[in-house]
This record gives sequence, C-alpha cells and structure tokens, in this order.
Amino acid sequence: MLIAHVEFRVQPEDRDAALSLLLQEAQKVRAMAGNQKFQAFLNPEQADTLEIVHEWDNEDGFATYLASENFAAIGAALGPKMTAPPVSKRFTATPLAQ
Repeated sequence: MLIAHVEFRVQPEDRDAALSLLLQEAQKVRAMAGNQKFQAFLNPEQADTLEIVHEWDNEDGFATYLASENFAAIGAALGPKMTAPPVSKRFTATPLAQ
C-alpha cells in the first residue's frame, strides 16, 4: 500500500475555494483503479493550510493518478492559490488491522 500526505498553504481567503476544488476532485480520484482513500481537509490549527491523505493499493496506481488529466487540472487550479510549494510525503505501508 502507498500512503501519500500532502500539505499546502493558501491565503486564508482562498482556503474555502481550494477545499471546494479538492472535494469536487475527490469523487474522480476515488473512482480510479487502486485508490482506497482520498481525503482533503482544512488543518484546524493553521488557518492557511489544507491537507490531503491518499491511500493506494500500490505505487503504480498513484503514478497513474499523478500522470492523469485530473491531477494536471487540479494542480493548475490550485497552483495560483498556493503561497508556497506543497509538501508531499509518501510512505509504503502494510495494514496491521482494519
């Protein structure tokens, strides 16, 4: 399993619009082969920060997402709203319980 955690900052006045874009994207990502979870949320401790957690069956599924038109479109829409480059961490994991 691949887990990705993405964090990015926007101007506080842009955060609701950014979250709305991510929530619209969520259904498309969740429908992709190999996706188990796509959850976007506001960081409750930092007003300018949004986060995304991905869970994928494997790295290939995530790579397909990164190469998709959906990823390019959401990046183009969110990029101008970001005040700094996103921080993306990726992990391989073995679930211990469900």
